[in-house]
Formats: sequence, C-alpha cells, structure tokens
Amino acid sequence: MGLIAMSERDLQRIEVLSKVIDGRKPGRRTDFMNDPKVLARREKALMRQPAAE
Repeated sequence: MGLIAMSERDLQRIEVLSKVIDGRKPGRRTDFMNDPKVLARREKALMRQPAAE
C-alpha cells in the first residue's frame, strides 16, 4: 500500500467522522424514526385523523 499525502484538516475530518460513526461523539441524530417515543406520538396522531376513503 502506498503513502497518501493528506492535510491536517483532512485528518481531523476523518477522525471526527469516525467518532460520529462509532457513536462516540454526538452528531446529527438520524435514528429518530426508530425512537419509541416518536413512534408512539406518530401512532397517536394518526389515530386522531379521520380515515381516508
């Protein structure tokens, strides 16, 4: 494998992204649709709406 020249900024970006992926650093939360509280609120809201025919 050859050497790759990277800037310090690129290395920092890779480190931060690795931490976000590993769940060690808070990032933008994308799993909110699997959150039980969100699912319960969604179900409750859907039950209040009249059924479309």
